Amino acid sequence: MNLKNTYKDLLKITKEIDSFEVVKKVDEYRQFWKPKNVKVVLLAESHVYTTDEDMQNRLDNNSGICLPKKYPRDFVRFVYCLGYGENELLTEPIENNSGTPQFWKIFFSCCNKISSNSDFKPILKKGTKSFDERLKNKIKLLGKLRENGIWLVDASVAGLYSKSKRFSQKTKREIISLCWDNYTKPLLVPTQ
Repeated sequence: MNLKNTYKDLLKITKEIDSFEVVKKVDEYRQFWKPKNVKVVLLAESHVYTTDEDMQNRLDNNSGICLPKKYPRDFVRFVYCLGYGENELLTEPIENNSGTPQFWKIFFSCCNKISSNSDFKPILKKGTKSFDERLKNKIKLLGKLRENGIWLVDASVAGLYSKSKRFSQKTKREIISLCWDNYTKPLLVPTQ
């Protein structure tokens, strides 16, 4: 089943999910960083719910950072979007844009030996001296993950978390199950 049909089926469970435009953009970011030869899948639950208003914000070409060619430019609350957690990269700052530093730590751990928390400094706001340096480090890290065949995939195509929306455990299970069966599992285990 494709992304659009999966999304339509999700709307039968709840209407309180991201718009299809947001879901498509998250998938575009995921596909951008997909390795040619996937060796390791990091499976998470979902991205963070993103409003259409937030997605109107763009990654700023005037920031001085050279983003990869054909890299998406719309903001979504997803770790593969470099603007998530980095207001300096956006055309307009976004409230509550803290990002997911825990995922950056996981990414960093996949490619680097870690002996203490200070080893994460190159990709964290508290660790780097400048925004430019941190973003360059993050881009380099994402490239290294792709080269090493490491790919982050979410079980749900819809964002399950936000400060204002809370799904019941039952609804979360239904969403994850539907997305897994109809989109995510076939994405990871293609039929022959």
